[in-house]
Amino acid sequence: MSRNLIALPVAVVAVLAATGCGSGGPAEEASTSEPVATTGSPSPTEEPTPTEELSPTEEARPTDDTPLEAADGTDLDACFDGTCEVVVEAGTGIGFDDKFDVGTVQVTAITDDGVTLVLRDGMSSTSFGVGGGGASGGADGTELLGYTLMSVSGDTAIIAFYPEAR
Repeated sequence: MSRNLIALPVAVVAVLAATGCGSGGPAEEASTSEPVATTGSPSPTEEPTPTEELSPTEEARPTDDTPLEAADGTDLDACFDGTCEVVVEAGTGIGFDDKFDVGTVQVTAITDDGVTLVLRDGMSSTSFGVGGGGASGGADGTELLGYTLMSVSGDTAIIAFYPEAR
């Protein structure tokens, strides 16, 4: 009797495998009469349309006629706390909290190659190009103020200011 109980499941498995019971095989797919909906994804034979992206080492440099857009626009008051990204031109003065000991930072020149800043109320001057910058302040326990030139377009530039770690 136990021999027949083992043979029965083996026979059922063999019959199901031979008939394709619910396998979704070609016989079952051919018997459906409703169209199959697609999701809009490209089929494996379609090539996706490539999109142009800059690599992390490439910088977007606007042309001379491209208007610059900074996170804080031209709102120089946004810089008081030491954190801002603003559009500036030669002659722009930016005031910072005394905790940075930089006084009013003056943008004295903008060229295709970079900018020149005068800090500490005329006591120091620095020039740097796109992607460059530095830090100032930090005397007598004050905080450092970092700055980076983000881009230049014609007679305007974007400079980011930020508290700098010692």
